[in-house]
Amino acid sequence: MAGELVEFEKSIIGIALNLESNNVGVVLMDDGLMILRGKFCKSNRKCCSDTSE
Repeated sequence: MAGELVEFEKSIIGIALNLESNNVGVVLMDDGLMILRGKFCKSNRKCCSDTSE
């Protein structure tokens, strides 16, 4: 789901923005130099939310 937190290798966290059958857009919360095309990531089944007022 969009807004879901995903984890890549080396514990790099990202936020899924768009989910299509052949393309996924993710904003990385860390340095993404170690992420290569074709590598796997996994959902941690949590959603990011805005808690500011």
